[in-house]
Amino acid sequence: MKTVKHELMMMTIYYTLLVLLIMLVSTNRVSSCPSICSCGRTMNNTVIVECLSGGMTVIPTNFPSDSYYINITGNRINTIEERAFQNMTLLLVIDLSGNQINTLQQGAFIDLPALEYIYLSGNRITILQQGTFEDLPALVYIEMDSSRINTIQNGVFKNLPALKYLYVYSFTIFYSEAESRHM
Repeated sequence: MKTVKHELMMMTIYYTLLVLLIMLVSTNRVSSCPSICSCGRTMNNTVIVECLSGGMTVIPTNFPSDSYYINITGNRINTIEERAFQNMTLLLVIDLSGNQINTLQQGAFIDLPALEYIYLSGNRITILQQGTFEDLPALVYIEMDSSRINTIQNGVFKNLPALKYLYVYSFTIFYSEAESRHM
């Protein structure tokens, strides 16, 4: 019998392989790409953005608006500002793993109607505040393992109708019994 952890791992591996395959068949380059990143256009004309281990300390503001996958792993980003990924209605995946993120501002991921996957593993996040995952009707998967989360505010995961997988471990959490019914 498959465990949830096994299913999540297989889903992550599958999606990573899919993205790599799409990157391999990308033929069109993207002109409006942050200089520290590489961008490729897929055969269905969507954009994949890779900003890997480049020493970035802030999220760039000039991502192509038709990006559907943004990978910003292994950098030194410590704060995700409100509306960090604005005007990106096609964005499906954000991977911010392996940074130094300690603050996710309220509305950091707001107005991303197609967003399904958020990867935040290996960061320094200590608190998840209400409004962090606001207005994400398609969000299915959140991964935050190896983080330092110790507080989840009331209502953080409220109004996420598609959320099926919340993958967290290696943290200590404090909450009141009354508040836990509203998460």
